Amino acid sequence: MKALKAIFILLAAFLVSAPAFGAGGIAVIVNNAGPLGGLTESDIKDIYLGNIRFVEGVKITALHYKEGPVKDAFLKAMVGKDSFKYRQYWTKKTFQDGTPSPVTKTSPADIASAVTGNRGAIAYLPESELGDATGVRVITKLDGRQQAP
Repeated sequence: MKALKAIFILLAAFLVSAPAFGAGGIAVIVNNAGPLGGLTESDIKDIYLGNIRFVEGVKITALHYKEGPVKDAFLKAMVGKDSFKYRQYWTKKTFQDGTPSPVTKTSPADIASAVTGNRGAIAYLPESELGDATGVRVITKLDGRQQAP
């Protein structure tokens, strides 16, 4: 009985720690024709914190993936905040500065379409959901591998 309990606990720990967004990781994408192709991870953080709002005169539109493990992983790795702290940050920033927080899109198709249709758009999604999206460019991946411009 103790062995069965131990196996169950190990299995549960494995499932909780396994990334829910797949083995491919998370891709940060921008409009292929826009000015955001050369962003650094520091720039991406500043965009999602509302500190960079324009690049080369183009207004930036930051988009979030739906609530869940992908968004949580992105916020933790790229922005350095968990979802709760990030919401607190934006509540305060919106109240103090009037800066609107990034918009959330609920499907990979909506994200790809929004990025394709807006030169200043930036978003992220699981690499496995990227598909053959035309008009977007992957600029970095969650694990920090920088993509060629």
